[in-house]
Amino acid sequence: MNLNQTLIRIKEDLLKQKKNMILVNEPNEKENDIDLLVQDRSRYLTKKKILLNSRIPIYFYKQNRCFAYYISKSANIKGIDLFDFPSLTDNSIKWLISRSIRSKKYKYLNVINEIDRFSYFIYKTIKKNKISISRYKKIIKLSKIISRKELKNSLKKLLKLENENKNIILKCNYLCSLVYKEKDINSININLKKIKKDKDNKVLKIFNLIKVYITNFLIIHSLNQKRLPIICFLGIDGSGKTSKIKHLSENNNKIDSKIIEFKKQNKSVITIIIYFFIKILKKFEKNNKFYQLIYSRLYFYYFYFLSTNKIQEIKKYNKNKIIYIDRWWIDFFAAPKNKEKNFSDNLLNKFLKINSPDIILFNYINTKKAIKLRPKENIDTLELKQKILKFYLNLYFNNKTFSINSSYLFHSNIKKINKIIYLKLREGF
Repeated sequence: MNLNQTLIRIKEDLLKQKKNMILVNEPNEKENDIDLLVQDRSRYLTKKKILLNSRIPIYFYKQNRCFAYYISKSANIKGIDLFDFPSLTDNSIKWLISRSIRSKKYKYLNVINEIDRFSYFIYKTIKKNKISISRYKKIIKLSKIISRKELKNSLKKLLKLENENKNIILKCNYLCSLVYKEKDINSININLKKIKKDKDNKVLKIFNLIKVYITNFLIIHSLNQKRLPIICFLGIDGSGKTSKIKHLSENNNKIDSKIIEFKKQNKSVITIIIYFFIKILKKFEKNNKFYQLIYSRLYFYYFYFLSTNKIQEIKKYNKNKIIYIDRWWIDFFAAPKNKEKNFSDNLLNKFLKINSPDIILFNYINTKKAIKLRPKENIDTLELKQKILKFYLNLYFNNKTFSINSSYLFHSNIKKINKIIYLKLREGF
């Protein structure tokens, strides 16, 4: 679903609840996210209805941090911030909606008018106590077309609606004068820091932090929100697994993610002891069948315990993060060198009982192309491993496996992967 379709869906979902919304800026897919202000957003029921009834993937991270997602023209998954500037009150949003204008790009939506947007950015900067580069560029651009008088009148009304203290009002007025004089972001930030900070009541501050934490916990758990997916990348060396994972993690904005490399194992006391005996038995197992049997079983349990430890690590991060896994335990069985160890079906079943990923992306490639990327590898070994991997995935994980042809262009692979992830995000896990 593209940006246009997603914005239409959000608008429709809100209209069903007799709620309205406005864009903070004209939508631009090149920016990190699209900022929205939703009418009566502080009410818990509005959040619950948006989450449960929407036809698009929407995820809450905190009480007042929530994103909807769309697929951009560059084939990346990007976020729409449904709760931009969380501390802004419903009264101020209502006022901004009443003065909004029609969007130039999307005629069915309204956007904050330029004067109010200027005051909005000034106020947001002071509340965050820092001016970002992207917001700074917007502020400077607006300062060229809006007079100080227009800005001050709008800002005065906004601060009154927010019932702000004298210190915040002083800072906002000071920043107003700065943006018309200074054009360098570093100078503005330095001057802002010179203004004395509010003396916070420590007891009140701790109380507010506890209140926010408890509220966030209750909101997220009462919504019964589905977790984000665990996505595993499988394939032979040279099939582009690591490159794809890195690209997705860096370019899919506003989705927290964690990359876990399955081959980098977390060793425990048990695995260290087993590994010690494996090293000893390796010297004798070649000429003795009894030692070969013990060696192969110890080798199996060594990897089994490492795998279960890795699963625990994945569970720890899979609360509000997409997990990208480079390889899986299936690689252990698919490795041609391990076929000689003659593992029984009972041993394989122990692994099959381990929780599997939600999505398995099998990256297959022409081995002649793969060997160019990995010249030290043996082409016959790569060919055999790819066949074994495909066999196991079709046999045990057919309903979760999606094939990605790594011989195609990288961009077309990313596009296909993001469509798979997006559809699964919408369905939930």
